[in-house]
Amino acid sequence: AVEEMPPVFAAMQKVYIKKPISYVRLTNKERDSVTDLEVSFYQASYMDSPTLCAEVDLLPAGESIDVPLLASFNEAVFNTIDAVPLQGEIIAAYSYRGRVSGQSRSVTFNLQDRNSLVWDDDRKVGAFITPKDSAVRNYASFVSEEAREATTDYLPRGLEFAMQVYHALGALEVGYQSDPSSPFAEVQGSPVFIDSVSLPRETLRRGTGDCDDITVLFNTMLESVNVLTGIVTVPGHIYSAVDTGLAPRDFTRIHPDRDMTLVFDDSLWVLIEITLIGQASFMDAWQTGMGEWHAHDENEKARNFYSTAACQAEYNPVGLQEADIGLQYGNPEEFLSSYREDLDRLSRIILEPFLDQAKARNRPRTWNHLGVVAAQLKQYPGAEAAFSQAAAMDADYLSPRTNLGVLRFLLDDFEGALSAFRSAESAIAMDDSISPDIALAININLAKTLHALGQYDEAAHYLSVAEGINPTEAARHSYIAVAGIDSAGGRAASAADVAALLFIDEGA
Repeated sequence: AVEEMPPVFAAMQKVYIKKPISYVRLTNKERDSVTDLEVSFYQASYMDSPTLCAEVDLLPAGESIDVPLLASFNEAVFNTIDAVPLQGEIIAAYSYRGRVSGQSRSVTFNLQDRNSLVWDDDRKVGAFITPKDSAVRNYASFVSEEAREATTDYLPRGLEFAMQVYHALGALEVGYQSDPSSPFAEVQGSPVFIDSVSLPRETLRRGTGDCDDITVLFNTMLESVNVLTGIVTVPGHIYSAVDTGLAPRDFTRIHPDRDMTLVFDDSLWVLIEITLIGQASFMDAWQTGMGEWHAHDENEKARNFYSTAACQAEYNPVGLQEADIGLQYGNPEEFLSSYREDLDRLSRIILEPFLDQAKARNRPRTWNHLGVVAAQLKQYPGAEAAFSQAAAMDADYLSPRTNLGVLRFLLDDFEGALSAFRSAESAIAMDDSISPDIALAININLAKTLHALGQYDEAAHYLSVAEGINPTEAARHSYIAVAGIDSAGGRAASAADVAALLFIDEGA
């Protein structure tokens, strides 16, 4: 028997197909057994047909069973506002003494709108992360495209995009504002208090949100371009995590301090205090997010981490009707300038141990390695200084001389690049001990530079030489063999077309 059910939440629409809303106890009060018992649940306004909850072959007289009430609600549940009182029907069909029979019982419940939930399971927030929402996806694509020329060849894409989104939302003046009616700190962990979480498109349009709202928006933007995210909960708070895709041993690639990353599923994650959007730098938000996590090192049960994928494995994203929210993207330079400042700050932090190592060892190879990392981070003055130092220490060391040529190319000084590569080519001709890898890089560099200068026949010649050294690698640059066509499909070659593989780096 069930007289009244707990509230039903539209955001959990797909969950109720596999997880019951409640349970109903059925007792066979007949004198004999009933067979072929089928129990269904139906609500006429929000279900297309009854949902089968259980099938029982035999229920002896006087015995009872507890049946889970499952429900397959239709899309209409997302159109409600606030709580809607409803009456459903529990239907039992069975056979008794060879005759088909049945009974039904009405039950009442409240249908909560798509923004509502209770925080009995933090993973429920995954239902509000909606990366397929075109309004959010389009804005994320805009941010990604506008920042394309401001990325590095060194940092993980996910981390860079997280930085871009952080600053883009700040430029839109999206900011944190505690929910006065149900702040997260008061409702966290409550199995009865009904909270409201805004969908990402709603937070974008409104411009403010509680910590859960902004976490959902931030994660949705990243997930929409296939950057994996997660959520972190600590007492009274929820915030975002970003998967860098790096192996745990490679933590120095994004920060020399191991405590600035979290290992989960054999991958490095960074935790971002998203309530600082518009108030502090990304680096400060990153440091704060990690600090909030480590504040509970001695009480690990007080903190939780869930990947968005794990959340949505249990709680599917809510259904949406596509609609234009009229978002004005604004001038991209408003977020790119602050993004570049953060990128520069992070690059200097990453490079500092490399510089200390180069000074301590003071070997050409170590200075050359510093130069390669600096160039990949687009710290070109530091890269040039490091390559020059390495070249000055050993006049016969080809790597920094070649790398200075690559640097000239990246700065659109194609004549300077050509001069450096010609010099390296001459050194190869006089030294049979030069490794094939170095010879390959120099010949591909020459081919690319000559192609950029419009000297296509000579460019094709050097590509042919490269093919003789390593056909597979040379094939990646086959556009060089076609006059006037480059890797981007027809425009003049630019720094963006030069992959980091053209640098010669033997490590530190």
